Order: sequence, then C-alpha cells, then structure tokens
Amino acid sequence: MEQWTRREDRRLLTGHGRFVADIAVPGCLDAVFVRSRIAHGVVRGVDCAAAREVPGRRRAGAEGALQ
Repeated sequence: MEQWTRREDRRLLTGHGRFVADIAVPGCLDAVFVRSRIAHGVVRGVDCAAAREVPGRRRAGAEGALQ
C-alpha cells in the first residue's frame, strides 16, 4: 500500500489550523449527551439539578426530555 502525506496535518497540529468547533455561528447551540459508565447497568434515576444551574444553559433533561 502506498503511503501519502496529508497536507493539513502540520497546520492543525501546530495550532495554525481551523476546526469546525472554532467557527462561531450566531444562535447556534451545542448539545452534550452523557452515557452511563456502567455497561449493561440499569438507570434508576437522573438528577439534572446541577446542570440546570449552569449559566447560559437552555435545557437539561433525561431520556424523556428528547421526545
């Protein structure tokens, strides 16, 4: 298999590149999904109280909040 050099690597790795996350879009929101750290575990409840206190937060909820 022939090896080839990616042109963008040096720019990105030296801090001179631009990533999609660097682009500010007015009115655009970010979403964060947190998964369980326990494989095959049973979630008996989710406490979103601390997340609801974060400044600038629009919404915080558990599974049913997405429906």
